[in-house]
Amino acid sequence: MKREFIHIVISLLLGGVFAGCSGSDAGADEEPGKRPMEVGFTILTEGRTAGSRSSASEGTLDGTAAENHIDIAGGDFRFLLFDKNGDYIEMFVPTSITPVDATEKEYLVAGSFKSTPTDFRLVVLANWGAGNYPAEADLKGSKVGDLSTKWSYAYAPAEVLVGQGIPMYGVRSYTGVTFRPNIQTWLGDIDLLRAMAKVELSSSIKGAVLSDVTLNRANARGMYVPKGMESVTASVATDAHLNVPSGTAATVQKVAFREVKTTAGEGGESVSSWVLYIPEYNNSTANPAMINFNLDGNPYTLEFKYYAATAEVAEGTRFNILRNHCYRYDIASAGAELTFNYTVCPWGERTAGDITFE
Repeated sequence: MKREFIHIVISLLLGGVFAGCSGSDAGADEEPGKRPMEVGFTILTEGRTAGSRSSASEGTLDGTAAENHIDIAGGDFRFLLFDKNGDYIEMFVPTSITPVDATEKEYLVAGSFKSTPTDFRLVVLANWGAGNYPAEADLKGSKVGDLSTKWSYAYAPAEVLVGQGIPMYGVRSYTGVTFRPNIQTWLGDIDLLRAMAKVELSSSIKGAVLSDVTLNRANARGMYVPKGMESVTASVATDAHLNVPSGTAATVQKVAFREVKTTAGEGGESVSSWVLYIPEYNNSTANPAMINFNLDGNPYTLEFKYYAATAEVAEGTRFNILRNHCYRYDIASAGAELTFNYTVCPWGERTAGDITFE
């Protein structure tokens, strides 16, 4: 099964040899270990390695360019260095980021680390928005785990209706790294998880019209960082990583989906689906999330639950809405009963089962 994350492939480059970087003789006579070390990254938006299989997940579902987008021009990213114990060391700002092409799948990055510890954790934050990142004063004396408890975002559906600007987080730990002058040090990949889930409703019934598609409730705030990912980004976010605002979280009501039209079919006809991006939601509460919609003028409701029993889960069991997951419902037929296929999977992985809703 393919891991579907934003990947950041990292190499440390010394002496300004990275394409797009301007070399400098300044500091050439400084004592080794005290001058900044040049850093190079390749930011990739498609996974390379196989990930863990999650329940009812199979196949692939790639993120769109907008869903993979990082606002490079706006400087909407941060790179943080923590020591092996998770204590903050420093922040670095890249000197240049150059897109490889127009696909938004790969960027070349250059910058400098002032510190070069042999054992450390590297954290990547992206699309948090201006004024929302932790300031240097907030980070001093902090632990990497503080990122999952102290920073949250206000959910504004209109700002992510096309999937652009979804907050992301990634971390990886390193041990025994040796930095040598003028020799490239390869650090591999860092996986980024989107801090939102994607919900999609479509219909395969020719000529049928979907309308008034809404989610009855969503959290008014979301947490940027998942729980329990302080050393390495997990291959799949699970219930153990669910991170929602503490206490009685405020919700927004009747959140409207956005209609997205694509061209498909032998005749190239226009096909519509309805898409919404939302923060994680604890669906085991007394106020579960539901999708309300009209199909040819008739009202229906779909829930986030198992419509059929599995070997591990009883029919009717609700599931949480998790970050970096896609929840897709496709209506197959309507009449005395509504038949639909549903998909619940990490973003980039999918499976569908025929479910009959009476």
